[in-house]
Amino acid sequence: MICDGKTDLLPLLINGQNETDETQCHHWPCNNTYSRCDQFWLCKNGADEINCPSSTCPEFHHECIFPNDTSKISCLPITSAYNGINDCLGGTDERRG
Repeated sequence: MICDGKTDLLPLLINGQNETDETQCHHWPCNNTYSRCDQFWLCKNGADEINCPSSTCPEFHHECIFPNDTSKISCLPITSAYNGINDCLGGTDERRG
């Protein structure tokens, strides 16, 4: 995945500079037309997956399955995402892209 904080491709010499999937990231914002609402968090806090048309959550909330109640999809405030605490089943609120 491009610009997710993990180098997946070996550096290539391009125009005299070593380039990987983690260089030039300022040209690839995490929340863009191609990544928005695709069910994969590219922004560390999941901002590219909030307020999507298919979501049943209110504004600035993520869909979340809480470990203590796996029978339904709940909503977690974005302020609780990427804070080092696994609130959602599988740590989906702590994804790093």
